Amino acid sequence: RVREAVVSTQSTGTMFRCTVLFVLLVSAVGAASKYRDNIPEPTRKWKYDATLDHFTYSPESAETFVLRVFEYDTHWKQNKSGPLFVYTGNEGPLESFYDNTGFMFDIAPQFNALIVFIEHRYYGESIPWGSSEAAFTPDGLRYLSSIQATADFADVIKYYKEAYNIEQVVSFGGSYGGMLTAWMRLRYPQLVDVALAASAPLPMMAKTAKPKQAFFQIVTSDFGAVNTRCPEVTRNGFTKLYETVKSAGFEEAVTSTFKLCKPFNMTQFDHLVGWVRNSMLMMAMVDYPYPAEFFGDLPAWPVTAACNIMLDEMVLQSCTRR
Repeated sequence: RVREAVVSTQSTGTMFRCTVLFVLLVSAVGAASKYRDNIPEPTRKWKYDATLDHFTYSPESAETFVLRVFEYDTHWKQNKSGPLFVYTGNEGPLESFYDNTGFMFDIAPQFNALIVFIEHRYYGESIPWGSSEAAFTPDGLRYLSSIQATADFADVIKYYKEAYNIEQVVSFGGSYGGMLTAWMRLRYPQLVDVALAASAPLPMMAKTAKPKQAFFQIVTSDFGAVNTRCPEVTRNGFTKLYETVKSAGFEEAVTSTFKLCKPFNMTQFDHLVGWVRNSMLMMAMVDYPYPAEFFGDLPAWPVTAACNIMLDEMVLQSCTRR
């Protein structure tokens, strides 16, 4: 695919060819590997009747809605004495997190753990009143908050502790889910014994992260850890992209090279730059040691894969020398 793009842009000049290569190489990582589904299917999918409002006394506070729960008990049911591993669901359908959180399944056999994933309210199929039209209104959205969500999780954990006679509980979460899992330990220490909060941006949420560009510096360091040339190549790619936009025929070349359904125009240039930038951010955020499909079909260690592609001497010999 990349070689085809090189051939198709020979006539547009070296600079545009290098720019297209940069854009394609960054985005091609997702196509480099097919997702390997090594996560077992849930042994049980069920719905918990969650309280709509945990904190006020009003007629609405007594209302309930269904909250989806995925359970995997294969390791726990062998002796029914292991801990509860709980994933505190993020801002998305529950399947996305169940299918891409391999660590819990990797270590569950060692602990004979019961694995449970709980969907976040207002996402997936866990919609109050069972209707998006009713839930996603200014009035309906007042029940969408992290405090209400962690109270939902607490109720489900209490159900499992009582119904299954479980003593130890470990909560897991990543990104926003990591923030939720950290808050579970802080807000409900009587329920959660250990919380593993992966990539949880709590300092940024508390506005204690310094400097403000800390996130982008971390992304840069991720690529630099693979090879110190990766950040340089990336910067050069963005420089060439901004230089090439000034050349004649840029719009037509983008349209034909990327086989766009509609002609590219310069009002979309910022979107093109953002698309390339965000692909690199996403790879850094989901730089898992195993193939995953959280943001697309990604290979194991996508940052490493992206750097290796960009540093291929066949590609770079005409694009890094001026």
